Amino acid sequence: MKKGLKILIFLFISAGIFALIGWKLTENKKKIESSAAKAQVRNTTVMVSSTFPQLAEMKKDFDANGLSGRLKRWPLFQKQREE
Repeated sequence: MKKGLKILIFLFISAGIFALIGWKLTENKKKIESSAAKAQVRNTTVMVSSTFPQLAEMKKDFDANGLSGRLKRWPLFQKQREE
């Protein structure tokens, strides 16, 4: 009789642990599915700013080799240009 009672208590505790694990897993699954559903929602609104074409005057401080005016003043680039 004591052996049967121990088996029943063990089965009852095991069933309770499995039920608790199953409940927690289903709760986590629901949270993950709701997060995935939120991630799949796409915002179809795109903010666009537009402007009209404008004329801008370019400064003529560059050479055909691509060096800007500031870089031409550096000694390293001056030596390369002289060669």
